[in-house]
Amino acid sequence: QKEGREFSTNSLGFRSAEITPEPAPGEFRLVVVGASTVAGAYAKTNDTTFPALLERRLRQAMPGRTVNVINAGVEGYTLREIEILVERGVIPLLPTAVLVYAGFNDMAYICRNSAGVSSPLQPLPAPSLPSWTLSGTMISKNTVTLRDSPARAGIVDPTDRIPDSYRQGLDSIVTKLEGAGIAPVLLTVARGFRPEDGAAGHKLATSALYYNHCLDYDGLNKAGNLFNGVIADVARSRKVPLVDLGQAMPGGPKYFVDAAHFTAAGEEAASGLIY
Repeated sequence: QKEGREFSTNSLGFRSAEITPEPAPGEFRLVVVGASTVAGAYAKTNDTTFPALLERRLRQAMPGRTVNVINAGVEGYTLREIEILVERGVIPLLPTAVLVYAGFNDMAYICRNSAGVSSPLQPLPAPSLPSWTLSGTMISKNTVTLRDSPARAGIVDPTDRIPDSYRQGLDSIVTKLEGAGIAPVLLTVARGFRPEDGAAGHKLATSALYYNHCLDYDGLNKAGNLFNGVIADVARSRKVPLVDLGQAMPGGPKYFVDAAHFTAAGEEAASGLIY
């Protein structure tokens, strides 16, 4: 607990209340899998994350029925790690459905696979603090603007750099869930900036530009659209529900802390759109 924020986990390591190993008779059980946006990186408490807010809406709409929405977001997870979590940790919980929100972390493969593209950044050393405080990471992230070079060299076009493994991973998750009799629901990824957002969009995109050093602002937008296109295409081809949050979610600082993480208003908006 720090600065009014509380992040607590249940015995499974999820940012949710304790859950029984198996659903009760008639229980409507959902699991939301993903990374830090699902976990609620900036949510003050577990109860203010969008999975918890979605649970509240569903309980109001389904009086007399047991409703549980489990927040299975793990900070830093890529789609491959989400797939392993689904197989080993989520399917055994026998949910009615699983909502898959992959997030931005797989975008790093674009620059990782850019042969010959060196980082244009010359960062100052990050503060050296005890790892248990999390302060080193937070200060490093939140002072990106002090270290990001004004000129970004070696820019690549992400069009042909979306890894095939991304589509394969989504397809595999759908197959594993359907094989277990669980309904998969895919969500496109919302972001706080758009090509037309100018300086405000660039500010929200700062940390994403830092971590994706081979992309400029337009390339970052293009990459987001390409990844979301893959998600939508898998949903269509596998005939599973799609929540196009990337299209429906408004951007800007009212709803986003940075490129991908929600403010309190953003958590509310996301829960409402998904509902």
